[in-house]
Amino acid sequence: MKFLMSIPLLLGMGLTGCDNTVLNGVGGIPNISFSGSVAGHAKNVQIQAVGIDSNGQPNRDSEGKFLGNIYVTDSDGHFEGLVQGAYTSAYLLVATYTDVSTQVTCEIPSNVGSCIDGDGKTYTFGQTFTVPVTQLRCDIADSLGGCRGGAGEAIAFNETYELSDGILDNATDGFEMWGAVNQIENNDVLSITPVTHLAAKLALSEFVSDGIDCDDTSCDTNTSINGMLTAQSIHEANSRVQNLFSLSTAFHVQTSFWTPLSGESSADSIQQVEHAKHGLLVATWPIFSQQRDESLKTTLNWWLESFLSHSGQLISADPSGDATKEFDLESLFAAALSVSAVETDANILNASKAFDSILNGAACSALLANITTCIGSDYPVLEGEELLDEKVALARDLVAKVQLWVADLEDKNYTSFFDETGSTVMTDEFHLMSEKLALFQLQLAPDVQGLFRPISEFVYYALTCTATCDETYEYKDNVVFDADTGVFTLNYDQGENLYPKLSMSGSFHDSSSAGVIATTFTFNETLKVETALGLSQVIVSSSSAPNILFAVSAALTADGKPDVNTIDLSLPEITVQAKKVGVEGEYQDLVYVGENIKLTMVGVNDALYPDKPKHFNIFEMDIPGKIQYGIGDSAESIEFAITLISKNAFSFYTGADDEIFPDLDFTLDVEAFKQFSQFNPLSETGSVDYATSQLAGFLEPSSDIEVKKAIPVALNYIEIFNYAALEEGLKTILDLEGSQQFDGVGALEYPGGMTAWAIWNESSSSAVQMARQCLKVSGKWGCFDPQVVSSLGCGDTFGKTQSTVRSIFEYFQEKECIQNVTIDGAGIYNIDYGSTIIVPGVPYDLTFEKPITLGIDNLNVRVFSRFKDDDENDRPVAFINVLGKILDEENISLSVSLTHNYLGNANLTGLSFTDLAPVGEHTLWFTMGQQGGDSSDELTYYVQDGNITLAMKAFDKTFDNEEPIGFIRYAGSLVATISREGGVYVIRYANDTWQLL
Repeated sequence: MKFLMSIPLLLGMGLTGCDNTVLNGVGGIPNISFSGSVAGHAKNVQIQAVGIDSNGQPNRDSEGKFLGNIYVTDSDGHFEGLVQGAYTSAYLLVATYTDVSTQVTCEIPSNVGSCIDGDGKTYTFGQTFTVPVTQLRCDIADSLGGCRGGAGEAIAFNETYELSDGILDNATDGFEMWGAVNQIENNDVLSITPVTHLAAKLALSEFVSDGIDCDDTSCDTNTSINGMLTAQSIHEANSRVQNLFSLSTAFHVQTSFWTPLSGESSADSIQQVEHAKHGLLVATWPIFSQQRDESLKTTLNWWLESFLSHSGQLISADPSGDATKEFDLESLFAAALSVSAVETDANILNASKAFDSILNGAACSALLANITTCIGSDYPVLEGEELLDEKVALARDLVAKVQLWVADLEDKNYTSFFDETGSTVMTDEFHLMSEKLALFQLQLAPDVQGLFRPISEFVYYALTCTATCDETYEYKDNVVFDADTGVFTLNYDQGENLYPKLSMSGSFHDSSSAGVIATTFTFNETLKVETALGLSQVIVSSSSAPNILFAVSAALTADGKPDVNTIDLSLPEITVQAKKVGVEGEYQDLVYVGENIKLTMVGVNDALYPDKPKHFNIFEMDIPGKIQYGIGDSAESIEFAITLISKNAFSFYTGADDEIFPDLDFTLDVEAFKQFSQFNPLSETGSVDYATSQLAGFLEPSSDIEVKKAIPVALNYIEIFNYAALEEGLKTILDLEGSQQFDGVGALEYPGGMTAWAIWNESSSSAVQMARQCLKVSGKWGCFDPQVVSSLGCGDTFGKTQSTVRSIFEYFQEKECIQNVTIDGAGIYNIDYGSTIIVPGVPYDLTFEKPITLGIDNLNVRVFSRFKDDDENDRPVAFINVLGKILDEENISLSVSLTHNYLGNANLTGLSFTDLAPVGEHTLWFTMGQQGGDSSDELTYYVQDGNITLAMKAFDKTFDNEEPIGFIRYAGSLVATISREGGVYVIRYANDTWQLL
C-alpha cells in the first residue's frame, strides 16, 4: 500500500463538460421551459441555449457548430424553448440571423413536445423542416428616418424586410447575436439584444499584451483573446454592462425590452421603466445602421469592436465628431433620447430622464476622450469586508506561498505548507510518520496483500466438495469436514519457525433470494494467517462474523462443480501485527486494523478459450483501516480508506490458469504515474512498464497475450429480418411495438461479442426510419440511444432517410469506421476485409493490434493523519484525498488534494461531495486528465489559503484553448486573472496592478 503517501504529490483529475440537449426526465428531473424575444422584431431567427463545457467554452460538435436544440422565432420575434432540468450550469444564448434558408432537424423527443417554426407549424422528433430567411420589422419612426434594407433602400415604420434583401460589400451575411445567463429557471423570459451581445462577448474575453512591454507592476494590453465563460465571468460582464448603460434592476438578458411595435406599456412601474431603458438602447441599433448607411451586422460589429477595444468600457464622447471613428456613450444615449422624443408613454419618458441626467450631469459632461468611469465603476465594499487593495495584498501573499508549497512538494519537504513561520514541528512529525508508514509497508503490506487469497481458496475448495473435493487445492490434506455439523476446518502448521501457518473454520448456509441462487460461508472462529513478518487475524465476535457469499448460475448438485458467478467477502474486523526483526515471538508496537472490509469478485471466461476455467477479477472493494504506531494515549496513527470499482471486470480474462483468485497487490509504480501525467516521461511516448505498474492486476494485460496474438480468429457478418428470431436480451432492450415496422438487424459476430445495428420505422405509414447501435459482451446486450437514420455519420453525414442494415455497414466500412473490434481479455483486433464489400456469412480474418487491460472506473483513497506534538497533544488533522478513473494507459483522470487542519468530520465516514475539495487552513488540489487519440491532456490546480483561492487550468492543446488560464478570488469575488501574454505569465489584479508569475 506504499502508494498512499506518494500518489497525492503527483497527480490530478480532468473535468468534463456536458451537453444540455433536451432529454425527458434526466435523473428524474423535469425539463425547464423558457421564452423570450430577439432584437429587430425578427421572424425565423434560430435560437439555441448552449451549455458550457469544463473548459469554459460553449458546447460544440466535431464541426465546431453549437450544440443545443434549435427554436425558431415567430413574426413578433418571440421564441419558446426547453432545456434539460438536470443541467444547472451557465448558458450561452445564441440567436442566428440567416440570409439564406436552412434545413433543421427536430431534436425534441415526442414525449417532451415538438418543434415549431416561425409560422407556428409543428414538427416531431427526427423530422426535417426549412427555416426561411430571417425577416425583420422596422420599429423606427418615419420621422427618425425609418430603417435601412440590405441594399440601402429605405424601410418604413412597421414594414417587413428580409435580411438578404440586396448586398452591400457582402455586409448582409447572416450573423449571430449572443446573450449569457448563469442559469435558466422554469418560465424565465429572456432577451437577446445588442446589449446582451456586448456582455456575453465581454464574459468570453480577456485583454492581454504581446508580452514584450511588461514589468513587475504593469503590462501594455491591447488585444482581446478568447477566455472562459464561467458563472463568475458572466455575472461580472453583465454587471459591468448593466452599470455602464444605467440599467438598475435585473440583468438585461433577463429584462424584456420595449419596442414601439408592441404599443404602450401596461403599467407605470419600476420594472416597466427598466424594460423601456433596455428597449430605447435596442432601438438605437437600426438608427445607427440607417445613419451610417451600413448593414445591421456591420453596426453590431462596430459597437463590439469599440466596446472591447476599451476592455469593456466606452469613450464618453468622441472628440473627433466623426461617428465612423468611435462608438461612444454620448452618441448612444443621444440616439435613445431621440427615440423617446416621439413617444408619449410615461414609462418611456421616465426612462429617457435617466439617460438625460447622465448626458447633462456634471461628472460625465466634463469627459471627452476619457473612458467612462462615472457609472458603477467602483467595487462595492460590504460592512466588515476587506477593501480591494487589502484583498489584492492577500492574493499577492498567496502567490508567494504557492511557489514555496509547490517547491516543497517536489522535494517532499512540507515545512512551508504544514508549519507556521519558524516552526518545523508538524513537518518533523510528518516525516517521522512517513518513516513509520514505510516500515509498515516493508513488514506488513505482504501480509495484508496475502490474506485474501488463502481465505478465498479455502472456502472455494469447501464449496467444490458437494461431490468430489478439488484435488488441486494445496492444503486439501489439512482440511477436515464434520458431516454432523457441516463445519469445514483448516489447520496447517509445519512446526516452529516454518511458515505460513493457517487456521480457519466455518460452514455454509443457503442465502438465495428472488432470482439469485447463493450460498454463504460463515466463519465460526478467528481466522489466522501467520508469516515470518507478522500475524494476520480476521476476528470473529458475538456481534459479527466474517462471511463469504457465492452466487451461482444453478443450484448446487452432488454430481458437478458449482458454476460461481460472484464472490462477496465481508470481513468486519482485521488486525495485522508486525513481528520484531530477529526476535522470535515478540511483536512491535505497529499494527494495522481494518474494519468492515468488503470485496466483490466476478468470474469470467476466456472469449478465445471458452473451455478454460473461470478467473475471478476484483470488481469492487472498500477497505477502510488504520495503521497505528505506539500504545495508549501516545499512539499515533494514519487512518485510510480505499474504494475501487473496476471498468471491465465482468469481461476481462487474465489468462492466469493456475491462479483463479487475484492477490491484492497494491504496489503502484510512482514513475509510471509521472509518465501518465507527462511530468517526467521516460520515453518520447511516455509509455508505461506494466511489469512495475500494478494494482491488484489492474492496468496489466493478459498473461498469455503472446499466445493470443498468434491465434487465428475470424469475424462474420450476419443479418436477421425476423424480429421473433432475435435474442431475448436484445428484444427486451429494443422493445419495438407491433405498430413499428422492423427492418432488420445487421451484426459483426466475433469471439465473445457482437456489434449490431437495428433499424425500423415508427409505423408502416411513417417516413422516418430510426437506427440503434447495440453491443453484446460476455453474453449481455446493451444499446445506445435511438437516432434518425439520416443523422448517422462517420466524418460526414449518412444522409439517407431510408436504408438497409447492409447499406449502413457498407457506409461505415467504406469510411473506415469499423476497422477493428475488441475481444475482451485478449485485445483489439483489426478486420481484414480485403477488397470486398461486407457480405453475410463470409468470415473475415482478425489480426491482433494491441492488448487491453483491466481498468479502474472509480478510485478513491482517503488518508487522515493523527499526529502528536512534543507535548503529546493532538496536532490538527491533515487530509489527503485521491479520486479518479484509470480506464487504461491512455485514458486517465485523477484528482488529488492535500489539506492542512482539515475542517470536516475528521473521520473516514460521512464524507460528502463538498469534501472532495476539502476545506482547511490550507488546501492544494491537483487534477489531471489524459485521453487517448487526438484529445488533449489537461491539468488543473486549486489552491486555498483562508479566504483566498487560486484556480488555474493548463491544456497541452485543444481546439479552443492553447494557453493556461487562471483566476484568484477572495471569498468568491474575482481579485485577479492569470494569463500567458507572449512568453510570460501575468497576474492582473482588479486594482490595476500587475505581477509576473
